[in-house]
Amino acid sequence: MFHKMNVLAMTKGLVAGAFLVSSASLFAQQSEIEIGTGSGQPGDSVSVPVTLNANNHDVTSTNFDIAFDDTSLTLGTTGVSCGAVQPGAAVQANGHGLNCSEPSAGTLRVLITAPIASPVPPLPTGELFTILMDIDGAVTPPDTFPLTVSNESMGDTAGGDVDPADYNFVDGSVEALAGPQSELALTPDPLAFGTVDLGNMPQTDTFTLENTGAADAEVTSVTLAGPDGEFTIAADNCTGTLAAGASCTIDIEFNAAANGTYSNQIDIASDANVNPNPSADITGSADSVANLSVNPAFGPVDLGTVVVGSSNTANGSVSNNGSADGEFSCTLGGDPEITTNPDLSGPINVPAGGSVDFSLTCAVPDTAAEGDTFSATLSCSSEDDPEFSGTHDISCGATEFVQYPVPTMSKVGMGILALLMVMVGGLSVRFFRT
Repeated sequence: MFHKMNVLAMTKGLVAGAFLVSSASLFAQQSEIEIGTGSGQPGDSVSVPVTLNANNHDVTSTNFDIAFDDTSLTLGTTGVSCGAVQPGAAVQANGHGLNCSEPSAGTLRVLITAPIASPVPPLPTGELFTILMDIDGAVTPPDTFPLTVSNESMGDTAGGDVDPADYNFVDGSVEALAGPQSELALTPDPLAFGTVDLGNMPQTDTFTLENTGAADAEVTSVTLAGPDGEFTIAADNCTGTLAAGASCTIDIEFNAAANGTYSNQIDIASDANVNPNPSADITGSADSVANLSVNPAFGPVDLGTVVVGSSNTANGSVSNNGSADGEFSCTLGGDPEITTNPDLSGPINVPAGGSVDFSLTCAVPDTAAEGDTFSATLSCSSEDDPEFSGTHDISCGATEFVQYPVPTMSKVGMGILALLMVMVGGLSVRFFRT
C-alpha cells in the first residue's frame, strides 16, 4: 500500500528536516532514486535516465510525479503507456510493471508495480527507465530546466510502505546546449582480454573513440589510470582533432609476466560539448594453460583400399603449444578393423611445448570380400583445453586384387641392350654371308 498524497505532503517536510540532522551514514542507508540529466540542442529529443542507486529496504514498487517546464519541454511519444517512458533493465529483470500518465500539463506521473510472484522480488539497482523529452525549438541556449520530484512513495516486498525517512529522491534536469555540439563515445567498455595463456603474451586489443556530434572535438590526452602496469598504450591515434562523425583507435597491449587477474582504466580528456572525458575499464587474466591441436585435423580420414589379409596405417600427433601440460582422451567407436596405437582412451598427457604421436590402422581380415568397407569415429576432447574437441571420421575398403610392380629398365640398361642387339645383328649378317 502507498501513502495517500496528503500524508506524503505532510511527511515530506519532516523528511527534509530529518535529512538536515541525519548523519552521512544514515543517508547512505537510504534507498535512493535519482532523476538524471539529458542534454541537447533546441529541437532535439533527449533521454533522461532514472536510476535506483540503492535499495536497502526491499523496495519493490514506487510512484512519484516529475514536474517540468511544459513551455520548453514536451514528453515524447514512443515509450509505454503515456508515451514518455522506456523501461530499463532494472524494471525488466524481474517482471515489474511500468506505467505513466500526464495528469496535468507539466507533470509526468510514474508508477512501478511489483510482479505477481511469491516471494515478491525487490527492484534491482540500476536503470529503472528513461524519460523521452523534446526541447522546444524556440528555447534560447544555454539553459537548464529542472525535473522536480513530488508526491513520492515506495512499497516493500512485504506489502507495506517504506518510511519516507528511509528513502531519497534526487531531482534531475534537461540542458539546452548552444550551437552544433561535439559528443564522444568510447567503445568497448570494458575492453576485456579474457584469459590469455602466459606463453602467448603480449596481446593487443583496440578501443574506438567516435565523435557522434556535429562539431569537431579536440582530444587533449589519452592516459591509463591504473592500477596495473601490465596494460600499456601501444598506439594512440586519437590525440588531436577528431572531426564530426569521425572515429579513431587506441591500441592497448596486455603483457603479464605472472599468472593473475589484472585491471586498468583508460581516460580521455577533450573539449567535446557532450561526454568530454569518457573512460572505460580494461580487464584481463594471465594463466598457464594448455593449447592442444591435432594432426591430421578433425574431419574425414581415408585409410584407402587395403588388400585382404593386410593393413594400412596413417600417423598422427597431438601437439601442445601452450605453457602448461594438458590431458586429452578419445573414444573410438565403429568397426573393430580400425584401431589406434596407442590406445587413446586416456587420459593422455601432452607436456607444454611437446607432442604425442599416434597411428590409425585399418586391418582387413582374410574373410573380407572385394568391396567391403569399414568405418569408425574417433572423438577427442580435453578438460584442460575446452576448444580441443572434434571427431575423426575414419574409413577404408577391402580388395582381393594384389598389384604387382611391372619391371622396368634403366636408361643404361636399355643402351647396353641396344648395343648387344647391334652386335648380334652384325654377327648374323657376317655368318650368313660366309
